[in-house]
Amino acid sequence: MNMGKGIGGAAVLPVLWFLVMKLMGEFSMPLMIIGMLCLIILAEVVRGSVGYEKKSSIRAATPFLSLIVFASFLPLYFQTAAYSGNAMAEMGAEYGAKIASYGNFGMFLLVLVLSVIAGMISERLSEKILKMEEPERPIFLHN
Repeated sequence: MNMGKGIGGAAVLPVLWFLVMKLMGEFSMPLMIIGMLCLIILAEVVRGSVGYEKKSSIRAATPFLSLIVFASFLPLYFQTAAYSGNAMAEMGAEYGAKIASYGNFGMFLLVLVLSVIAGMISERLSEKILKMEEPERPIFLHN
């Protein structure tokens, strides 16, 4: 997202994540894909409303982007029987039953909150590691 101004910066890594997961046979349930697309759109809207040229737009979009991985688990919480059924078919009955035990509201909230916190911490660490000031334009856009 720090590569420059304009729409699409928030979608690059989530789209790569989706492609890798799809190649591995994941993201088989429509709720996963819908959740991920909604989060990408929200992140882009937030970045656009704050201003693509501002570093604060990255900080504002991070909570939504950190939930991209969480979106792959939405069926566990909202389609528990189908999700655990897929897990049983793939890994066995004991594994499927254990997965189903995590499909409760308390676990949903815990994973949701921890995903956002981990995303915000990683964004701040990347700022420090990359010593980001304000977003720069990619080298191929310089005059």
